[in-house]
Amino acid sequence: MDMQQDAYLISEQIETNIQNLFQYFHSSDDVRSRAFTMQGLKGSLIYLSTITDIDKLQSDILKPLQQSGEGRLEDILPILNIELATDLKTAATRMLQGKCAILLEQRMDIVLVDASARVAHSVGEPQNEQTIRGSHVGFVDDVYP
Repeated sequence: MDMQQDAYLISEQIETNIQNLFQYFHSSDDVRSRAFTMQGLKGSLIYLSTITDIDKLQSDILKPLQQSGEGRLEDILPILNIELATDLKTAATRMLQGKCAILLEQRMDIVLVDASARVAHSVGEPQNEQTIRGSHVGFVDDVYP
């Protein structure tokens, strides 16, 4: 039981935290990582590619991090809703809601910012499931950035 509890704790080593988050998602292909350097410190963005808006991730999160001079991470990002997670389980749960996890050396917490893609529901004929008889109208989900 203690071993499982320890897996949820944030380590001082950023590589250990990255490995534990990947293991939490059972090394799914949807989990992606992007290393960066901010103010001389190693960092990593971890996100789920299927529910993350890549353009938003690059322009609103990664670009400000790489171009930052001095200051706190929370002040550098142009995003209003920033959360802090103190354990890996909370970070993983928020990632399933479309948040991006930002891990930085010398921090004992994980910064979570919203980078989720929006899903639009429309009524129309599905292109991949056309029918000859019956209703030709159904709900079609499109993921928009």
